Amino acid sequence: VFELNQPLVEAAQRSLGRMSLADRASALIRSAVYGARLEDFSVSAKAGSEAQLLFERMDGSELSDLRVPGLYTRAGFNGFYLPQLSRIAQMLVDDQWVLGGGGEQGGIDQDLPRLGPELVDRYGKEFAAAWNGALDQLKFKAMLKDKPQYIALSAAASPDSPLDRLFTAIADETA
Repeated sequence: VFELNQPLVEAAQRSLGRMSLADRASALIRSAVYGARLEDFSVSAKAGSEAQLLFERMDGSELSDLRVPGLYTRAGFNGFYLPQLSRIAQMLVDDQWVLGGGGEQGGIDQDLPRLGPELVDRYGKEFAAAWNGALDQLKFKAMLKDKPQYIALSAAASPDSPLDRLFTAIADETA
């Protein structure tokens, strides 16, 4: 039998009690992301095998490492975030006991109706930041640098253009 460290329990309860309901909900969702194994959006994979001919990163690092977290893809939103959103309110109600006596007066009944819209708003801001952060790191390589072969320009104009593939993939994920 273990004895509870009551001061530690109370400190944890106070810490959790200071968090807004939306902050606790976001923390629960973020912790579930790790087990969901969502596939990240890989810029180089979506642009295709000739992506390296047209694109590079602003800082010179590997294009293959440029990704948008899977949570901010269409599959991440529809297959993970929305189902989490539908369960999160009940999870928070069920976990009120963790907050101890103070959690019972935590105003959860007042905050629950605003929770869904607030979480969707937060997600939208995080979504935009994730995509803008990734795309802000992307730049075109000089396409006329390799004259007279113009390999990069040929790749850009090809029917399977990395440019077209990437823009189509981005539109599919963000529309």
